[in-house]
Formats: sequence, structure tokens, C-alpha cells
Amino acid sequence: MHKSEVIAGMYDLTAAESENGDVVFRNNTNGKYIILGYPEAQYFCRLISSEELLSGIPHRGDDTRTLTVEEGEYLMSCIRKSSFLSGKKPAPLQWIKYMGISKIQLIRFDPSHILNRIPRSICSIFSGWGICASAALGLFMLLLMRLNGTDILYDLQRENESPEALLTAGIISIISLAFHETAHGMACRYYGGTVRGMGIMLYFFIPCPFCDVSDIYMMKKRRHRLWVSLAGISANMITGDMAIAVYLISGKGTEPGRGMLYFCIFNIITILFNLIPFVKLDGYWALSAVSGIFNLMGRAEEALADRLDRILRKSIHCCPAAAYLALYGGAVVVFRPVFWMASAAGLRGILGGTGAPAGLSEAVFIAAAAAGTADTVLYIMKIFRKNRRDTAQSGNTG
Repeated sequence: MHKSEVIAGMYDLTAAESENGDVVFRNNTNGKYIILGYPEAQYFCRLISSEELLSGIPHRGDDTRTLTVEEGEYLMSCIRKSSFLSGKKPAPLQWIKYMGISKIQLIRFDPSHILNRIPRSICSIFSGWGICASAALGLFMLLLMRLNGTDILYDLQRENESPEALLTAGIISIISLAFHETAHGMACRYYGGTVRGMGIMLYFFIPCPFCDVSDIYMMKKRRHRLWVSLAGISANMITGDMAIAVYLISGKGTEPGRGMLYFCIFNIITILFNLIPFVKLDGYWALSAVSGIFNLMGRAEEALADRLDRILRKSIHCCPAAAYLALYGGAVVVFRPVFWMASAAGLRGILGGTGAPAGLSEAVFIAAAAAGTADTVLYIMKIFRKNRRDTAQSGNTG
């Protein structure tokens, strides 16, 4: 990968060439990223007097245009709004940060002092070969579960659920979620990236741990970005395999074994949940890596808005790639309220299972459903507002 680094005035920036010829810039001070086409990157570097950033990055595309003054001003206004050029370094420990209705950060910390102590040989467990091996082992364990289906069903259907089994499954599940996110960080570090933060957030009102591996933008190879995206699922496969192995060897008919069985099912649900490609979970990032499209969801939203605008203007012709992006964007829009309702129902079920008053469970469900409705409406408005603004801008500069 061609990569350049320079400190220009107050800007400490790194630039790298992406697989499709775009240029990825990283602000090493605040950890933020922007992705620009080569003409936009040239204009940006000239404006901040850092043209040497592109010295080792050849122009491979066929886009040889030069930005007009109006296009350059619009580009820089977007960059300023993103706070990319901010010189403020993030605090090592951050608390509640509102990032939108669907995304509220509760706590974030710098995990480098933990991840840097893990030997690279251990991190290689979540490289390509390790993930493929864990997937193969996972399929083998599913086969064993199928062969022992009678015993498993008996243990699951037994009455008088033991607090010991539920407590065992609950504690190990929390550890498994932490391991899931740590695996993303280990894979990112193995492929030369830097983990910018880890923590806990409310994602669609669901408490979730997270790991910021935005440094995958600096990785040119798609497969490296893919392995980082799938590392968490691989971790769930490993822990689920271990749980079902303990159950089959010594846990049948026992309460600890029943806890292992619950934990294995939890891992299967976690894997399926994370494979959803219509919200920004592991499945989405894997799809983005495979397609080679950075900001896949944003591109799909733009394609959807443009497609609907063309239909309204009775000019429905567009290239197949744009049509597929628009189709994916439509699926994202349709799935968003469905995901909100599933989250609301899940929260109500969790509160009901913990013995919370029925009134509280219903209040949380209604609040989550209302928030989901508002978020969906605002999300759709944002897509079309951005499309109108971009169309107006292209009309002014055309």
C-alpha cells in the first residue's frame, strides 16, 4: 500500500491509497478519517499546503478533472462540518455522548495499553486462516448438536429453570461479548491497524459493547478489512464451540451443563444478529469490505434518493451498479423501523424476564417504539435533504 505521512502546520495527517483509487486521509491527532476522490484529494492537499501527502500515491483512475472554485468551497465546507481538521485530541476516557437517537455512547476508553500487550502470534487467531478454521469447527459442532438433539431438547424443556444455570450463562455471555469486541481489536492490530477506542453504547436502545476499528479504512486489501469485520463472529464461534464441547462431554443433565447450553444458544443468536447487513453491525462491514465500497450505506442512500428522483422525473434509466445500490438502500430504509420494533420488543422481554413491573416494561417499549418512529422519519428526511442539496450544488457548478 502506498502511504504518506506529514505534519503540515497544525495538521498531522496520513494519506493512503484505497483499492478503488480513492485517497483515505487520517488525522493522527483526533483519529478521524475522510475518503476523497483523487481530484478532491489534490485540491484538499493544495489548500492545506500538504501536496507532499500525495507524493507516493499514484493517480490510477480515469478521473482527470480539476475542481472549480465553487466545488472546492463546497468540499471544504463538508470537511469543516465533519471536524476532520480539528486539532483536539480525544480524552483517554469519555462518558455519555449523544450521536443520534439510534446511537448513544455511554463510555469509551483507549484500549491500546491492553491490546499492545497481546503477542501478534495470539492475534493471528483472528487472521484469515483462524477465522476459516473457527467456521469449520463451528459447523462440526452444529453437526454434533444435531446428533445429540434429543438430549439437548430434554435439557431445554426441563421445568424449574435453575438460577445457577441462568447465572452461569449470564456471566459467561457478558465475558463473551467483551471477547467479541476484543477480537475485532486483535484482528485490526494484526493487520497493522490502530484501535481508537472501545466501550459501551446504546445502539437502537440496546446496550452493546463496541470496538472502534476505523483504521480498516487505511487497509488497502479487501480481505484484511473482511477478516477484521468477521473477527468478532469468529470469537463467538470459538466460545460457543467450547461451551457445547463442555456440555457434550460432562454436562448432560446437570445445571452447569444446562448453563453451557444456554450460553451456546446465546452465541448462535449473537452471530445471526451480527450478520444483519442492513444496520451497521459486523455483517454490514463485511459486505462493505467484499464490495470494496467505503461508506456503502451512505452511497446506497444517495443512489436510492437519486433513483426515486429519476422516477418522479420519468427518467428511470441508470446503470446496473446504481440500481443495485438503490435496491440495497431501499432495504436499509425498510429494515430500520423493523429493527427498532425488534429492539423495543427485546427490551420489554428482558425487563419482563428480570421481574420488572409490567408498567415499566410497557413504558420502555412505547418509548423505544416512539424513538424508532422519530428516528426513521428523520433518517428518510436526511436522505432526501442531502440529495436535494447535492443536486443543487452540482447544478450550480455544472
